[in-house]
Amino acid sequence: MSEMFTVGGVRRARPFIVRRLGHVGLTVTDIDASLHFYRDHLGLRVTDWYPFSERFPAAMLDPAFREARTVFMRYAGDHHSVVLLNRPAHAVLESDPSRRYESGITVQQISWQVDTLKEVVEADRWLQASNIETQRAGRDMPGSNWHTYFYDCNGYINELFYGMEQIGWDGYSKPFPMHARLFNQRPPLPQISEYAEVTHFYRQGVSPTSGTRDDEPEEPYEVDGILLARPFKVTQIGPLGLFVPDVKTTADFYRQRLGLAVTEIVSWQGFESAFLRCGNDHHALALFPLGLREHLGLPSHTTLAFLGLRVTNYGQLQAARSYLQDLGYRTVSWPHTLVRGFDYVCDVMDPDGHVVRLYHQIEQLGWSGQPRGQGALGTAADRWPEVLDGRDEEVWGPPLYGPLG
Repeated sequence: MSEMFTVGGVRRARPFIVRRLGHVGLTVTDIDASLHFYRDHLGLRVTDWYPFSERFPAAMLDPAFREARTVFMRYAGDHHSVVLLNRPAHAVLESDPSRRYESGITVQQISWQVDTLKEVVEADRWLQASNIETQRAGRDMPGSNWHTYFYDCNGYINELFYGMEQIGWDGYSKPFPMHARLFNQRPPLPQISEYAEVTHFYRQGVSPTSGTRDDEPEEPYEVDGILLARPFKVTQIGPLGLFVPDVKTTADFYRQRLGLAVTEIVSWQGFESAFLRCGNDHHALALFPLGLREHLGLPSHTTLAFLGLRVTNYGQLQAARSYLQDLGYRTVSWPHTLVRGFDYVCDVMDPDGHVVRLYHQIEQLGWSGQPRGQGALGTAADRWPEVLDGRDEEVWGPPLYGPLG
């Protein structure tokens, strides 16, 4: 019998349990154009910029690195859900010998949440003992999350994290002096609580309103009773779709190493794709063969198949689709066979050629683990009724916590 681990009082095959996809990092060419798309048009808020001049002062003397920029963005309480990095930022980060970025991969990180710091620490030990290449462990700032970073079989960087900083009603992120408890190595246990940590800095005179706070523009849209800056609200990140060289090998990695479960294997025109889950959502991760990219008419430079972003309801999804099309963003259509777990989606291309998949609900799997089968009904332009017929027994995921704006 293989080694077993006790995780929160329960015997498990791994020393951690992946709870959800927490955040995703994307490499972009024009960070200003991407920021305009994700912030101004999708409504994600900027929480922090990476402090390159403080963390890499020597590297920043090189003119080639001076344009390095990384921006952290959120849709709700988590400090960040989407991270945008430009290519000079990659070059600076790679000057740190603990980091490596696989050439050609444009998804900079895939971050999975676990429940406890102990799970992160034990996962780091387990990954190394399992001969999985790890990148680094410790605690990141900005964001405050404790982590271990490692590579999948293709070179995609994955992160297991705990303790993401939460942005409250005032909208401020932690001030820079609170970044002093950054860790560049696996932390010893136990650690003080975050509440005690923040209290310490308050007593040192650090103002809670000296962090970053993003402002919103005017709010001309009435959205389900609330005035907002755009006619919809992003309420969830994920699922994530990736293009990979070998779907089966990659699916085996995420199934065996991270504990994701295979929901469906789907074939289309000789291409086999896999959909894996870590909870009740039909999938948290979708894997597609690299050769499929050309058949879908997607740019050859991106390894992102899609980044899922949920909006509150079907009416908002319709409004988002019209809003983004009116702004001139390109929408793309996937074959229905490959759009699993959704009924209506809007796939829109960001300025760097990455596909963002907007949706309003994703199929929930119960105790049997069996999906309903054929998915998308509404990717074609002529299949969007003004109003959907609902069923009282439908369950499409967790509710929205907190206000729309």
